[in-house]
Amino acid sequence: MKGPHRWLDGLGGTFCTAGCGAAPRGASEECPLAKEIPKPKRPKPEPKPEKVAKPRTEADLCREIVAALAASGRVLVIRGDKGRITWPHRNVQRSTPWGTYGLGPGSADVIGMMVGGQLLAIEVKRPDDPAPDEHQARWLAAIRAGGGVAFVAHSAEEAVEGLP
Repeated sequence: MKGPHRWLDGLGGTFCTAGCGAAPRGASEECPLAKEIPKPKRPKPEPKPEKVAKPRTEADLCREIVAALAASGRVLVIRGDKGRITWPHRNVQRSTPWGTYGLGPGSADVIGMMVGGQLLAIEVKRPDDPAPDEHQARWLAAIRAGGGVAFVAHSAEEAVEGLP
């Protein structure tokens, strides 16, 4: 039975507004059944599990490194994204065209130019990641051979300290 149990005088007599069918007893303003209906008990909420910190991704580290290098004022930097992209084609029967973007396989995650004009290339790795793979090592070696600054960084602090 929903709603408050109150008496209402109507054309057919006095009745309970909750529709319980109880008849009034004396001058009471409340329906006697209102006290008989127990309120539902709310279950206690279960304690929330402790939040487990997500492991930092390489993308998170790249954002931190780009921000720290830009704040240093010693280098102009951009994120060296690379990958594949697909886009829909008007003719559905043909395969979806795709293309690649970025500087190529092994290119550094952070690319920049030092104040003196030197090229900067930083390969970003998480602290638990191994050394750069073969393509990445060749890319960094080519930058160094051309007179640029190239190194691997595992944190924003390490990237700023690696600047000449």
